Amino acid sequence: MQSDFSGNKKIAINTIVIYIRMMLVALISFFTTRYVLAALGVSDYGLYNVVGGVVTMLNFVSIAMITTTRRYVNVEMGKRDGDVNHVFNVCLVLHIGFAVFIYLLAITLGLWYINNVLNVTSDKLSDARFVYFISTTVSALGIINVPYQALMTAYERFRQIAVIDFISACLKVPLVIALVFYTGNHLRFYAVGVCLITLCSLVAYSSYCRWQFTDVVKWNFNRRSPLYKEILLFNNYTALGAFAYLARSQGSTMVINFFFGTIVNGAYAIALQIENQIQSFVGNLGTASTPQMTQSYSAGDFQRSFYLVCKITRFSALMMIMLTFSLFVELEMLLGIWLKSVPDNAVLFSQAMLFSLLVRSFSSGIDGLIQATGKVKWYQIIQSTLLVVAIPLSVFLFVIGMPAVSIIFAFMLCDIVRTVAMFIIICRITDFDFKRFIVTTYMPLAKVMMVLAVFYLCYTTLPLSNLYMQILGFCITLAVSTMVCMFWGMTKHERSKITEVLVPKK
Repeated sequence: MQSDFSGNKKIAINTIVIYIRMMLVALISFFTTRYVLAALGVSDYGLYNVVGGVVTMLNFVSIAMITTTRRYVNVEMGKRDGDVNHVFNVCLVLHIGFAVFIYLLAITLGLWYINNVLNVTSDKLSDARFVYFISTTVSALGIINVPYQALMTAYERFRQIAVIDFISACLKVPLVIALVFYTGNHLRFYAVGVCLITLCSLVAYSSYCRWQFTDVVKWNFNRRSPLYKEILLFNNYTALGAFAYLARSQGSTMVINFFFGTIVNGAYAIALQIENQIQSFVGNLGTASTPQMTQSYSAGDFQRSFYLVCKITRFSALMMIMLTFSLFVELEMLLGIWLKSVPDNAVLFSQAMLFSLLVRSFSSGIDGLIQATGKVKWYQIIQSTLLVVAIPLSVFLFVIGMPAVSIIFAFMLCDIVRTVAMFIIICRITDFDFKRFIVTTYMPLAKVMMVLAVFYLCYTTLPLSNLYMQILGFCITLAVSTMVCMFWGMTKHERSKITEVLVPKK
């Protein structure tokens, strides 16, 4: 019991650390973006982001490898006779291979795209090539560095990760100041500066691991290990899921543009920004707890794994309810403060996106448990198919004359089917107690939503005629939703432990 309490407390502390890191980095990014845009100009800033987008497209496999490496390290840590050094070296060799492959792909296919497809004026083509070359070079080095980042996540060194990320973000401030006063080629100067900061971050991750985990990262090449094939197959299925998410996000933008034009694209982009911020905020709980879930499962402690799944799902859903409900009530007012001039359909898109986020949160913990089992083949195939199917379904809805916002409802339908499929899969590959999960996880959530529904009906009758009253209404709504989530969605024991973490006793 003591070990469980210590583990829960560690998850709570790690989650808080991740949130603090996210908010600080986001604030610095929000501050620097404004001045970078002013210094580069709209055209060069857009060019830099387009070229960076090409690099991201080429790196989706390596992004999936972070999850793969972390999972296999945690599994090995959960074994009594586990050899973490062997797993790390296998992952490192695979990453070196991926780095070489992706770099070759980048300087052939990617460079062809830059030279022949990229919509850029001829006088800026050399700048595009320069930015692309150094970006892909640093990206390749970053792929090799992924096992070190995954190792720190597996060992739950979130404080150290937060410090490295925060320092990296802070380094962008002097870069932006220098950029403002620089008189040469601003685009190249900024690209070199960002790459140097990225390299410093990579060196920090690898140096910390060599200092703290000397025995784990010690080079020990084994060319005949069966783990190469196992990890490669696992990563391929994980990469399939990452590619499906990428296809859905990029495909939805292209479909909306085809049927409705750039004005509706602008409104949809606002909804996507809201989605990304909320999703990253809520998703951090899973990031902090997944390492312990994987270790518990690999050690044979299925009760602990099930306990964490219930906790992660319920707490993620509670956080999502609190955020989405508070935003939904006064969304039009909040968008007006943020954007001043709110595009048509932006409110409708954003409201639908909030519902979509809420639907997805009701299966937050299941993915981590499936990943822990290692049996991800059919899970990734089914979920990837459902993610991509939402695009042709949206096209059909648009062809028959449905409005642009219907694309989000198509996503919601596919997400609901995907959630059902996840439960079927987890019940087949583990001894998952679905009835107990419903009682311990979904019943408290149902109570919370019923109470908030009554509050919303009462709130809509209030005569909030000016901006100050609406801001006050939002603050009250946020306070009420927080209190309802705590008192109807959590146990007394959970509330006391959260209070203890947030306000430790002297």
